[in-house]
Amino acid sequence: EIVPRRTGTYTYTVSTARYADEAVEGNNARPFAIKVIRDKTRVLHIAGMPSWDEKFLRQLLKNDPNVDLVSFFILRTPYDVNQYPTEAYSLIPFPTDELFNERLSTFDLVIFQNFTYKNYFGFNQNLYLAALRDFTRKGGGFVMVGGENSFGAGIYHGTPIEDVLPVDVGQGEQTLVDDPWQISLTEAGRVHPITTLDFDLASNKEAWAALPPLPGFHSDLIPKDDATVLATVPGKRSPGGGPLPAIAVRKVGEGRSMMVNGDSTWRWNFVNVGKGGTASPYLKFWQNSIRWLIKDPDLKQVRVLMDKDNYGAGDVVRGKVVAVG
Repeated sequence: EIVPRRTGTYTYTVSTARYADEAVEGNNARPFAIKVIRDKTRVLHIAGMPSWDEKFLRQLLKNDPNVDLVSFFILRTPYDVNQYPTEAYSLIPFPTDELFNERLSTFDLVIFQNFTYKNYFGFNQNLYLAALRDFTRKGGGFVMVGGENSFGAGIYHGTPIEDVLPVDVGQGEQTLVDDPWQISLTEAGRVHPITTLDFDLASNKEAWAALPPLPGFHSDLIPKDDATVLATVPGKRSPGGGPLPAIAVRKVGEGRSMMVNGDSTWRWNFVNVGKGGTASPYLKFWQNSIRWLIKDPDLKQVRVLMDKDNYGAGDVVRGKVVAVG
């Protein structure tokens, strides 16, 4: 029994050992092609508090039949002042050890949305954060979405999580700026699978330009040298001197990571519909993001397409190479 590690079409061979008195060895091996598909994408979604952004992303994940979702959002922190004792609530404690020590390898994708580990990982915080770093390096997907508990504001500077993020995060907790901004695609973003709302380049550019502005961004994010910045906050500079990243991705070992600056992409759904548009840009963006993070073969930027799956000896082999960007 074997468990393929990646989706796609692969050739396997079953073979037996050669016996000393065998007259024919050619029938000791049988190659065959098999198409490996993903049954469901298992997603761990952790949000630091209820919000519009959390609501819309969680709703998208729950409604996707290809996603097996495990979702947690924090309703009460250990520091909330309340007149009622903990025993009076039906809330469950955050299952840190179970998620990050026992079950992490069962997920394909982990999303931190406006979440800080500080109040929940205890004395083992570096152990759990290192486990998530190793999960990403070994082939998992990881996303950090902005908010008052993310990046530098979430005390992620110098942690194992920063090692796999597409950006270096600042050390200050007051990094959120409330100014509204309109997303601006980079050259890479105009052709990247994540930011492809329309396959026509001109139509794709128009689709992004028509989206509502987003309020708030982190001002202290510096893209790493091996990251790909897909979009920027117009007119804003990062502490490193370059444009301030709005969306960036990175390949980390066998896995992939992504960051979204701010916690208001839900406006590409709700507000866009209110203006007479559709929810499609929001749905497309996050669906593309998930597929890219789990390495869906259909989103590879270089693909080889063949006219059929199997060929016999003497058959004419026809195919084409598609390169995006």
